[in-house]
Amino acid sequence: MNINELRKEIDTIDDELVRLFERRMKTAASIAEYKKENGLPVSDRERERQVINKVTSKVAPEFSEYARVLYQTVFDVSCSYQRSLNSKKSNLVETIEKVTAETPKERINRAV
Repeated sequence: MNINELRKEIDTIDDELVRLFERRMKTAASIAEYKKENGLPVSDRERERQVINKVTSKVAPEFSEYARVLYQTVFDVSCSYQRSLNSKKSNLVETIEKVTAETPKERINRAV
């Protein structure tokens, strides 16, 4: 294979990874809702260890450490997203977001 064919294969794989990532994040949103309703913490280190052990046992030994890093990163992103879904914004943050979304003319009119 030449470099263009190899890159095309990577692009195909990336398309699938993005689709799976979005699916995983949507499921993480459902998990965040469950955890909030049941008073559970966002992070579950034991569950993360179990998943990492399972994943690393399924890849070739030369990829094991890379799989560990990949999944730790996925957990970090997922937990961050879950926290963002479960935290209520303060009035200050909501005000700042509202003001920064306004056009300069809207800000002037509101101030007058």
